[in-house]
Amino acid sequence: MSSAATSDRLPRHEDLVNERLVRWWFLAALLYIGVSMTGGIIMALQLIHWSPFNGIELLSAGRWRMVHTNAVAYGFIACAFLGVLEWAVPRLTLQPVLSRKLSYFIFGAWQLIVLSTAAGLIVGPTFQA
Repeated sequence: MSSAATSDRLPRHEDLVNERLVRWWFLAALLYIGVSMTGGIIMALQLIHWSPFNGIELLSAGRWRMVHTNAVAYGFIACAFLGVLEWAVPRLTLQPVLSRKLSYFIFGAWQLIVLSTAAGLIVGPTFQA
């Protein structure tokens, strides 16, 4: 069998991979790493006693430490990993994902989970008795 005959039966890359969604996963990952680095810089400034946010409880290092960690772990690493999976699995299996709507739902749900966790970590202690 010639390679020309084999390549005629292979699906096109555009039919397999939803590049728009892959791009969204990677943009979200970049956004989360930017937020995480900003939180890390805020904490580092407080450690050297040069805090521009002295007296502002919502910007204290204790609250931003967990946001920094979660933004790296669940924001950056997970979004980048899921973006790679969204790109690689269809190419390796030569089958598109089962449902593009489900893929978009997972993207939106994951962003909602990460953002609500960050909001809960920042604002949550304010409402404790």
